[in-house]
Amino acid sequence: MLLKVLLMVGVCALAQPRDSGSEWPCGGRPDLLTDKGGAPVWIDFRELKQHAINAPLPKIPAPFRISGRIEVDVLIDSDGIVRCLRILAGHPSLRLAAAQAATRWTFHPFVSGKNPVAVFGHIEFTFGD
Repeated sequence: MLLKVLLMVGVCALAQPRDSGSEWPCGGRPDLLTDKGGAPVWIDFRELKQHAINAPLPKIPAPFRISGRIEVDVLIDSDGIVRCLRILAGHPSLRLAAAQAATRWTFHPFVSGKNPVAVFGHIEFTFGD
C-alpha cells in the first residue's frame, strides 16, 4: 500500500492508497465518484485529457538534459481543480516540474447524476525525446 507522502507542492500530498478513498487527506470529505460497491472510481489519463480545460505541459529545468516519464495521481475536486497530488514514478529532477504542471490543470467537473463530484485521476508527463 502506498501510504507514504511522496511529495508536497503547494497543495497537500495525496497520502491514500490507490484503492482507498475513505479519507480526504486535504481536510473534509469530498463527494467522490464511486462504483456500485462504494470504492472510489479512478479516471485514467485518456479520459482526464478529454475533460481538461487547461492542461499545461511542464517546463523542463534548463540545466537538465534528462528524459523520462513522470506519473502523477491527482485528486480533482467537484469544481474541476486539482487539490492533492502524489508523484508515483519518475526521475527526481523532473518531479517538481511535473507537480507544478499538474496543479495548474483544470477540468470540466465530473458529474454523477446531476451533481458534480470529486474524482481520483492519473496524469503522465513525458520529458525529452
